Amino acid sequence: GRYGVLAGLALAAAVLTKAAGAMLFVIPAAAWLALARPVRRRVGALALAYALAAGIVGWPLRIFFGVSDAARWALGESGGEPLGRLARNLPLVGEWLVVWFTLPLLLLALLGTATAIVRRQPAGLFLSAVCVLPLAALLPTATHWYPRYLLFMAVPVLILAARALTGLTSWTAARLGPTSRLWRFALPAGVVLVLVPSLRMDAHFWVKPSRAPLPAIDRLQYIDGWPSGYGVRETVAFVASELERHPEGINVVMNTSSHRTTRFALNVAFRREPRIHRRGLALHDSGALPLLERWARQRPTLVVVSPMRWDLARPSPQAWAHVGSGLALETRKPNGDLCDQIYRLAELRGGEENR
Repeated sequence: GRYGVLAGLALAAAVLTKAAGAMLFVIPAAAWLALARPVRRRVGALALAYALAAGIVGWPLRIFFGVSDAARWALGESGGEPLGRLARNLPLVGEWLVVWFTLPLLLLALLGTATAIVRRQPAGLFLSAVCVLPLAALLPTATHWYPRYLLFMAVPVLILAARALTGLTSWTAARLGPTSRLWRFALPAGVVLVLVPSLRMDAHFWVKPSRAPLPAIDRLQYIDGWPSGYGVRETVAFVASELERHPEGINVVMNTSSHRTTRFALNVAFRREPRIHRRGLALHDSGALPLLERWARQRPTLVVVSPMRWDLARPSPQAWAHVGSGLALETRKPNGDLCDQIYRLAELRGGEENR
């Protein structure tokens, strides 16, 4: 009973942490089939685990999938038939796994799975099922998804690879014979050979992550695309330098019609700085210009624009010419794509405007 309760709470916690944790619902069933002997002795605990988890997360999941457009896209509400998704997703998954897990580790994990199947090893079958079953559900259904969705495979793949590597070294030692000293080096040498391909990626992460050979979708998310923080740090630093030039306080106007990464960073960085008045404004709206004029009369004002590549409604700085607007800084992503544009508005003294 208590094991069923613990398993159910663990499943619920996984889902409440991240909705994608629902993929882990396969684990208790896989453990029951592969490890429970006799099987019938653990049916009650298994049922209790699923009942408890479903009772806790059933309603939140229903609400989440009802309101989350991203979740519906990810699970294939659009994007073709299952066979079409499968044909598209298989090469993607192959690329993601080779890049993030490295080819030697994957080959060892496959060897560990094959060994478990041939020898009917319960532990190996359980680890293999934990990897394969959620992946088999994702391949024909997922439309917009990312390599991080495969993170659940990391631990079982590592264990399967370790089992295969120790098996290979034991086999090698047996062939070399007890009198040979080479078998003592078989396992360390195997570990080194397996880890060498990962050193290239790790070196980039330690020295300059922007040069890491990531999959295209990860480069978009973490380096060159609008969700990444590259270029945003320079924007935050520029705003801080402007505050030093104007210690009495400044306005920072953020275009609400552009992507949110820079706005979020500025709000976090200066959340405890009362001298920076952070304001959101849809700059392409007709009522934006009078507000800019009023704020420019109050104190020095910066306008931060973070245009998306596909944004067709970018505000035109020419509309601000009579308040002395000028491009103060452009920040860019590592591949040269534009991140932010920062305009400095001249102060309007009294009721007069600079035309």
